Amino acid sequence: MPVFWRLFWGTILGVARCSANLTIRMLARTYLEFLRNIPPVVVVFIFFFFLSQQLIDALDLARWSRGIARQDDVWLWEFFFGDMRRFPSLISGVIVLALFESAFVGEIVRAGIQSVPKGQREAARSIGMSRTQELRYIVLPQAMKKVVPPMANQFITLIKDSSIISLISVQELTYKTVELVASSRMIFEAWITTAAFYFIVCFGLSRLFARLEKRSDQR
Repeated sequence: MPVFWRLFWGTILGVARCSANLTIRMLARTYLEFLRNIPPVVVVFIFFFFLSQQLIDALDLARWSRGIARQDDVWLWEFFFGDMRRFPSLISGVIVLALFESAFVGEIVRAGIQSVPKGQREAARSIGMSRTQELRYIVLPQAMKKVVPPMANQFITLIKDSSIISLISVQELTYKTVELVASSRMIFEAWITTAAFYFIVCFGLSRLFARLEKRSDQR
């Protein structure tokens, strides 16, 4: 889920950074510079304590998740989302990761768009294409192909950054490791195992993306 939203929002921000409208361009740049230059832990706490509670109350997520927790088939929900009583914290974590990572994706997309030669844009305009058509059919397809390597690296960074949201009680791998350490006192064994899990996932993804990049270059 955070992967989809960071790609979606990051692409919009990247396009906005290259907009001909100065206001849109400056708003996108302000957003990107603000999030890129603040530590992610600070962003997590700012969003969780000052913004997410209003969102959770507006959507009535707390009451909904408590209702799910009392159902007989709660195991299915818990398989995908963990303890449903902490579902609002999960939503907060997903949103804050998407917002934070989208700032970096936006800069990657901007660089990809600006790498497309101006001659191709001028040729698109010369045959009567609008700016939207130019972006859709000429610029974005080429830009997205060029940004695959840095985007893959950012995706792996997202996997590692997900450990940060354990600070707001989201039940991911790092949070479960802390619980295990507290109950078993096996500090070394628990954290080495957690590091191994992260390494296996991230290294496997890096090899997968390298293969996809190589296959893309051969076409």
